[in-house]
Amino acid sequence: MKVKNFTGILKLTLACLWMAAAAFTMPVSIGWIALDITGHSKGYSYDLGPEKDISVMLGVFELFLWLLLVVPCGVYAFGRLYCYFGKKGVITGIIGMALLFLIMICLMGGWGEFLYCFGIGAG
Repeated sequence: MKVKNFTGILKLTLACLWMAAAAFTMPVSIGWIALDITGHSKGYSYDLGPEKDISVMLGVFELFLWLLLVVPCGVYAFGRLYCYFGKKGVITGIIGMALLFLIMICLMGGWGEFLYCFGIGAG
C-alpha cells in the first residue's frame, strides 16, 4: 500500500462513499431515467400525450446530470484503488458496487419491479 498522507486517504474514502451511494441508488435512478426517456414517466398504463416530449427532454437531462455526478468520481476512485491496492482493490470495489446494486433491487421489490422500468413484464 503506497498511501502516505492523510488527505489521499480522506479523498479516496469520500470518493468510495460517493460511489457506494451511487451504486445503491443506481437501480432507482436508471429506472426513473429510462421511464422518462421512453416517455412513460407515469407508468406504462398512462398515456402522456403532449407531455411526452417534456418527459423525454427531462430524462435526457437527468441522464447527463447522473453521468456528471457519477463518472468523474468513479474514474478517480477506481484509479486510486488501482494505484494503492492494484487489481484486487478494483475488483473489490466492483464487487461491492454490484452487491449494493443487488440489495437495492431486492428492496425495490425484486427483478420484476426493476425490469418494469424498461417495459419488460409491463402489462
